[in-house]
Amino acid sequence: MAAGFMCGYDHNQRSVNKGIDPALKKANDIQRNRQEQLAEKLKLDQQAARATINDLFDRWVSLELSQRKESSRDELVRAFNKDVLPVIGKMPADDVTKAHVMNILDNILSRGARRLANRTLSELRQMFGFGYTRDIIKTDPTHRLSKADIGGKETQRDRVLSEAEIRLLTIKIPEAGLHPATECAIWIMLATGCRIGDLMKATWDEIDQEARTWVFSPEKDQTHIKRTHTVYLSDFAWRQFERLRDYNGGGQWLYPNREVTAPVCKKSVTKQIGDRQRTKAPLSGRSRLVDSLVLPGGNWTPHDLRRTCVTVMVELGVSGDVAHLCTYHIEQDVIKRTYNRAKQVEAQKQAWKLLGDRLEILTSGNIDNVVLLRQAS
Repeated sequence: MAAGFMCGYDHNQRSVNKGIDPALKKANDIQRNRQEQLAEKLKLDQQAARATINDLFDRWVSLELSQRKESSRDELVRAFNKDVLPVIGKMPADDVTKAHVMNILDNILSRGARRLANRTLSELRQMFGFGYTRDIIKTDPTHRLSKADIGGKETQRDRVLSEAEIRLLTIKIPEAGLHPATECAIWIMLATGCRIGDLMKATWDEIDQEARTWVFSPEKDQTHIKRTHTVYLSDFAWRQFERLRDYNGGGQWLYPNREVTAPVCKKSVTKQIGDRQRTKAPLSGRSRLVDSLVLPGGNWTPHDLRRTCVTVMVELGVSGDVAHLCTYHIEQDVIKRTYNRAKQVEAQKQAWKLLGDRLEILTSGNIDNVVLLRQAS
């Protein structure tokens, strides 16, 4: 005990001899340790306060994407939950670099999903732009990244079925093992130029039997203009709706799901058509009639039927403006849009009739003497 005391005494005595106050040194050490602890705590608090990518994403979805349709928003959230947030979600948003972004996009490209990679880049650019505008991030890691750096430029589809291919469908469709309602959908899309999503979510109260019209609100509208569209149904188109009602029983939806609680997924018809245009073995649990809908001009999709509708109308002498009004393409000029709507209703009715009459001829059993307007493209 005495030795320990003497040792401490000797140490303090030496400090005194060097002109150092031991009590003051101890107080300084305590103060320095306290400052270091406070600085570390401040650093941790600042890190905790910095917005993460998860925080930025949630804020972007709730504020910026509220104008999108629910289906589009849900699809984006699923894509980010799969490819983006697991990689950078917990990182402070301001720490994300171009290398992190490229890593995400390269992972998508490794699956052969070039179009998805381009779309993901576009969505990331919007999200980081949102964060930059609000000073959540100081730099945008997607700056100067383009589709050319990722998935390459996407070529726009221009597939149009020829009249010979439309005739061929009358033979192929009955032998393709399609759901009867899907058969109706193919002819309705060709006869009305509607989008697959608009048809799948349609309800029977939109169909006016007396007026022979289909009045609905288009699903996809990049201008966000609230509007309705009227299709004046030809005899050809009307028969498809009657056939569909006979099959489905005329409940609420034209295309209900199995539980009859909501419309069927719009991908249902697209998958049935795509599964029958394969050159490889059938997918598990899918149709084995893998090439039953293959046409000479190449693979076709529901949207190609919409494009074909416009093309046939124009070939029958309908003006391009009227044909595009029939397929509810928005005119950007408000004055011109109002004028067209008021002045060209009768022209649209005539266009639908011309198209329906032509489809009657092309799908009838006696077509040996039909002169085709266009060869396969």
